[in-house]
Amino acid sequence: MADSPRIDDAGSNETHELNTIGVNGSFRPNTHNGQSRQTDSNEQHYSDGDGASFHSNWTESTTVPLRRLGFVQCSALMINQMIGTGIFTLPGVVLLLTKSKPIAIALWAVGGIYSLLRLLDETFPTPDLLAAVIFSFFWILLGSTSGNCIVFASYALQIAHGDAAASTIDDRLLRFIAVVVQTTVCLLLYFLRKFCFVANNIFALFKIILLLVIAGAGFCASSWPSSGTSDFSAHEPGVDIIDQLSAMVYILYSYQGWEHTNYIAGEIKAPKKTLRNAAFFSVGLVTILYILVSSAFYTFATYHDITGPNLTMGTAALLGQRVF
Repeated sequence: MADSPRIDDAGSNETHELNTIGVNGSFRPNTHNGQSRQTDSNEQHYSDGDGASFHSNWTESTTVPLRRLGFVQCSALMINQMIGTGIFTLPGVVLLLTKSKPIAIALWAVGGIYSLLRLLDETFPTPDLLAAVIFSFFWILLGSTSGNCIVFASYALQIAHGDAAASTIDDRLLRFIAVVVQTTVCLLLYFLRKFCFVANNIFALFKIILLLVIAGAGFCASSWPSSGTSDFSAHEPGVDIIDQLSAMVYILYSYQGWEHTNYIAGEIKAPKKTLRNAAFFSVGLVTILYILVSSAFYTFATYHDITGPNLTMGTAALLGQRVF
């Protein structure tokens, strides 16, 4: 048996950072320069790009993925996972529950801060379990999930049916389209993996630009007559702390997704450092974008315009109808 695992790369002399599969079937990172040392039996000693070292068993027939993903790819993955349907559909629901535009904007900021707190275990390991306790507290009280494919299907059918109300759309067709979308994405990831990573970076950039355009359009529309600036500081009657906590659930949903990049840590160069830096950058950037967009939504339309019959349409769709 050779002293170190090898992967041929189309005749290239480049040495890749590898993974190996241990006896329990789990992925283990190799050194970034591909070196290892022989120990007893087939056990090898490895260290990853973050300086961690360990022992693992491998064979020459082991198939391992290359560590090619860096800061840009990880950041793009996190941004794409976070910026989904939530920021386009939920600002109206949050406003309806909080009954105050300033409080609604403040909750969007709190959601970003909470998401950053979930990174504290890696960045600040002491005191023990600090971030775990904080995260558990929020998750037990406020955790929630939902399907982006259903929302995509709903928007697509509303566009196809023109001015038809959402309640008139066949629910079976809605579910069918959602399943088709999800299946198509899975097939693309399986057969066109490299293309999907390129598309991931492009979509992340597109979403950032889109949110900036929406924010700019909303702030421009705030100067129109009957805009939302007239009641921006108003507080609607019937404020309930339970409703405000419910609004926080919807906001946290909109921030979900950055942690999904951990699932492909075995393909990331220096995963601990890369994931940490990409997470702080992505969550911080998305927090700023969400505050800008939610502020733009609440300044261009009044409370009753957002929370009235247009609530099911989504705030972004309402802005699109009026501005574009």
